[in-house]
Amino acid sequence: MISLKPFRVLRPSAARAREFSMPRIDHLQDEELRGIGASHARSLAALLHGPRSALHELVDAKALMRQPEPTMYMHRQVRAGMRCTGVVALVQPQAFLDGSIVPHREAGAAQALQHPDVQADSVIVGFEDDETVLDLVEREVNDRPLFHVLADDGATHTLWSGTRGPALARAFERVGRAIVLEGHRRVPTEPGSGPVLTMLLPLSQVHARSSLRVLAGPCAAAMRSRVEAMPPIEASVGEPPPGFADALWQGVEGGVVRRRFQLPAPHRGANPLQACAHGRLDALLQDLPGIDRAGSWRAALDPAAHAWREPGEVLVALPRPSMPEL
Repeated sequence: MISLKPFRVLRPSAARAREFSMPRIDHLQDEELRGIGASHARSLAALLHGPRSALHELVDAKALMRQPEPTMYMHRQVRAGMRCTGVVALVQPQAFLDGSIVPHREAGAAQALQHPDVQADSVIVGFEDDETVLDLVEREVNDRPLFHVLADDGATHTLWSGTRGPALARAFERVGRAIVLEGHRRVPTEPGSGPVLTMLLPLSQVHARSSLRVLAGPCAAAMRSRVEAMPPIEASVGEPPPGFADALWQGVEGGVVRRRFQLPAPHRGANPLQACAHGRLDALLQDLPGIDRAGSWRAALDPAAHAWREPGEVLVALPRPSMPEL
C-alpha cells in the first residue's frame, strides 16, 4: 500500500519559475551545483549553498510563494519529444520499508538534505499503471496550471495544484507495484523516518536511459588492462547493445578511446539486482583493486562532454535496462 499525504510548499512564482529550474541534484557534482548558483544568484542552486537568510529574502521578493493549504501537485515535463506527467506528494516511509515501493539497486545510507530548510529534490517512483490514478491525473491537468516554463536545458515544466488529493490517496492505496527510479540516497532504510517528497510516474511513461560508471585509481588501470586483453568487438558511437558495455578513456593525443566488451551473464538464480547491467558489471569488477573507491554513477552523461577529473579515469557506458529488468 502506498500512502500519500498533501503538503505545504514554498514554490516559485510563475514569473520566476525558470530561474529555479535546474538538473536533478543526483546528476550534479558539488562544483557543478556551485557553478549554477554562481551564474543564477537568486536561484534554487544558490539557495542550497547560501545562508539561511537567503530563503527569507526570496520569499520577501515574491520569488517564492507559500502555498496556503496542503496539497498534492501534478508536474509535467516535456523534453526531446518525451512527455511524462506525475503526482508530487509526501509518501509515508512505511511504503519503502515494507516493500510496497522497491529499489532497483541498493539504496545505501540516506543522504542528508542539502539545506536545513529545503528538500530540493524528490525521490522518483515508477508505479504500475492504474486506470483510476491516470483518470484523476488527467482531470487535474485540464485545470489552469500554476506555471508553464521553458527551462535552460530545453525542457518545459508545467505545475498544477491538485484538487483531488483524497481521491488520489485512495487510488494509490490500490496500486499494484512500484519501484524507485531515482533518489535512492533519500529513501528511508530504518523506521522513524519522516515522509518522503516523491514524484510518482506511471511506468508506461518511463524512458530508461543508458548510464556511466566512473572508475578511478588502481581499479581504472586494471579495468583498462583487462579490456585491452579481450578480443576486440566493433563498437560504434552510441549506446552499447544489451549484454555489452563500452569502456572509454583518454588517448595519448587527447581523443577518447572506446572499447566494447561483453558483460558476464547473470549467474543461475541471480536476483534482479545482480542480473541487471550494473550488477553484472559489479561482478566483473569485484576482484579489481580499489573498487570501493571506483567513483560514482552519472546517469545519461555524454562521454564526449565528460570533464575528466583524474588522470587515467575509465568510463564504463552501460546499456539501458529493459522494463522487465527494472
